[in-house]
Amino acid sequence: GCSAAISRLLSFLQEWDDAGKVARNHILNNFIQTHQGKTSPELKQEFCQESRLFLVSLILP
Repeated sequence: GCSAAISRLLSFLQEWDDAGKVARNHILNNFIQTHQGKTSPELKQEFCQESRLFLVSLILP
């Protein structure tokens, strides 16, 4: 459900925040491989509408 998805997202974001440049590159490549071919609505559903939080985390230093 959504609580599990949000928990996974928060864990992912914590890992992202703690990672350096090389680790972030690895995290992002894994994310792309895992979600390749998914549409925006599919990602929104998977992340329970929290996909914006994820995207903001990617673009902010």
